[in-house]
Formats: sequence, structure tokens, C-alpha cells
Amino acid sequence: MTLHTLPQPRNGAYRVVIVGNGIGGVSTARALEKLLKRHRDLAEVTIIGRDDRFVYKPMLPDALNSDNAGMPMSDVFSPSSPVTFHQATVTGFSVEPGESGDKFVHTSTGSLPFDYLVYSPGGQTNYFNISGANTHALPLEEEQNLETIRKVATDKLEAAVKADPNSTEQGKNLSFVIVGAGATGVELAFELKYFMERLIDERFPRLRNRFPRITLVEATGDILPGFTDTEKRYARRRMDEEGIELLLNSMVLGVTEDGILQVKDMSSNPGREYRIHTIAPMWVTGIQSTPLNDALPFEKTSGKNQLIVNEFLEIPGRPDIYAIGDASIEPDVRHQGKMLPDTGQVAEQSGVYAAYDLYRKMADGKIRPGRRPFVFHSKGVMLSTGPVDGLLRTFDRFILTGWIASRIRQAVYRYKLHG
Repeated sequence: MTLHTLPQPRNGAYRVVIVGNGIGGVSTARALEKLLKRHRDLAEVTIIGRDDRFVYKPMLPDALNSDNAGMPMSDVFSPSSPVTFHQATVTGFSVEPGESGDKFVHTSTGSLPFDYLVYSPGGQTNYFNISGANTHALPLEEEQNLETIRKVATDKLEAAVKADPNSTEQGKNLSFVIVGAGATGVELAFELKYFMERLIDERFPRLRNRFPRITLVEATGDILPGFTDTEKRYARRRMDEEGIELLLNSMVLGVTEDGILQVKDMSSNPGREYRIHTIAPMWVTGIQSTPLNDALPFEKTSGKNQLIVNEFLEIPGRPDIYAIGDASIEPDVRHQGKMLPDTGQVAEQSGVYAAYDLYRKMADGKIRPGRRPFVFHSKGVMLSTGPVDGLLRTFDRFILTGWIASRIRQAVYRYKLHG
């Protein structure tokens, strides 16, 4: 059975379930909250999340030193909101109506019936099946990962102070490696530099004359995909100023338990293999879809196993189910055959679009003629190159660098976190 018609409300109200309380899910819920203020009885909205905090992931590198990247879900919506947060782990779905006529999201605390589903569970770190990466490297997906990074950095510096200055052991503990030179990797490198400067000044002054080495390892021949050449040059100049080493065309082959990163230099032919002695490298090479995608019986991509959606962000043939964010691959309607990138900006706009499109379906009881597809409008890029330095480009026209760009970026992210 395949559902092609719109659901009818139960007891006068539609039941909307949003899976995932990341950027896409919270953007959808916040937009629905505003839309339902005047039509409170139109729908009951439940957003499900494994953790009871909303984390604005672009802020995670900054949170190593300063602002929190998250807030309690109890503070995300107003007390009188039609949106309810349900903390649970989603375990499966019944997407075809059963004997009761209901469809369900199954969770660790029970099953929730729905008329409309917005699926936005986010993604997880892509280790590309590299040996030892998922067990011996440190991801940056949530706030708890920052505590791990802080602890590992502190333990390494403490061990370096105690070790023989000429020993391999001290070298390992003074070697900090970040794998992946996208925006998160570059920002993390600058924040890590500042974090260790403070840590050495406060606790390990003996290391002032032998500052730890920070190395950014990137498999491709360039950094910062999606940024212009001018912006990349600015970031690389700032890396040179801060003493952050960059290794391009360097493919990681494995991460060992005893702290060795096996790397292949792809710029030579044949590629030269070498080792970097380090402990617990940080891994920010991109996102892949969550295994939860396998619980939905819909078409997916062969590579990243993302759900395929139409130009309205719906599962094809299912106007009752939207899929947004890292879990889906969204078409770029302005460039035929191309897909939109997996970024927070795309997820945020997708969530707002899904909320408005869904609201119109519920309010009208039908799909309006002349319905417009989702069109992503890039508002530019922002990058931190240190706690008081950065760059921003707005609407592909205006580029600003320095401390003013840093302050604007921080203000924008705080606004997006708090809504």
C-alpha cells in the first residue's frame, strides 16, 4: 500500500512528529510554533530527540574556549507552545496505516502515532572505513566530545611535562592532529591553538619554549570546499601566522592504538607512505547518514545511504513524509542534476520550508495549485580563524575579515541557537 492522498486530522487536530532535534528538526518546530499561534487546534507537534539539548553544531569549535554550543530543549520553545519535546531513541517506523489506521514512530519509550512525519535525525561522522579511525580518533559531533578533547589535550600536555624532552613519548604528546580541512577542521585548529596557549600559561609553563605542534591533514589538494580562492588564501595565511601545519594530498590509511597515524602522500607517484606519531587525532572529515535510515523502506543513494526526496522535500509519492538535513539528499532546483550540500544553512532553510509547506497542507486540506518547490538561497559563508579573528561573505558580494567579522559571526550563531 502506498499513500498518495493527504491525511485527515484525528479529533480535529493533525499529529505531526519531527524526528531529530538538530538544526533541521528544531528549525521545523520553531517555524510551526509561530504558524500555529493563531491556529493552535490545527495540530499537535512532537519533536523527538535522543539528548535533551539543542546543539547548534557550527558553534562546536568555538565552544572549546567560549560560548556554549547548545541549550536545554526546555528553553527552545515557549511554555504555551504547541510543540512538545519527547526525549527518546527512535528505533523504527510503521509508515503504512495498520489496523487502527495509524502510522507510528517507534521509540525506546513507546510508539507515537503520526499523520505527518518530518524526518531529520542528522548524521554521524564518516570514517570512510579507515582502520582504527572509529575507535582511536576523536569525533566532534556533540558537546560531550568537547569534554573529551579538553581532557585528552590536558592529559597529553601533563604527560609531555613528565617525559624525557628527547623521547618519542614526549613528541607524541606534543603532536596534535586534526584530520579534515573543511570549515570545522580549520576552525577547530585555531580554537585548539588558543585553548592550549591558555592551558600552558595556567598549568604547564615549562612547555612555553616547546609549544605543541598542530597539524591539519587533508586528503584532497585544497582546504575549505565552498569557499572562494581569496577566502582560502586568507585562512592559509592565518594558519601560517599561528604556526598550524597543513598537509594536503595526504590520505590517512589507518590509526593505531599506540598513537600512530599512517598516511600516504598522494602528491607523488607512487604515493609515499609515512607515519605521524600522535595520540588520539581529531576526526572531522564529514558526515554520513545515520543507520536509522535503514528503518525506512524508501529509496536511498548507493553511496552515503541518504534518502532521496523530491523538489518539495517529500519522499516521492508520500506527501505525508518529509526528509531533510544530513539524512536526505536534496535536489538543487536551480541547477538541474545537482544536489545541495550537507550544511547547517541548507538544513535550517529546509526546516522552515517544510514547516510552511506542511502548514498549508493542514490548513487547506489539500495541496495548493502553483505550489513552489524548495529553493536554497545561500546567505554567504562565515569562518573563524581564531577567537578574535575571522571572515564572512554575505550573499556572495561582501567580504569582511578580522575581529569585526568574528564578532558578527558569533552574534549570528548565538541568534540562531536561541531563535
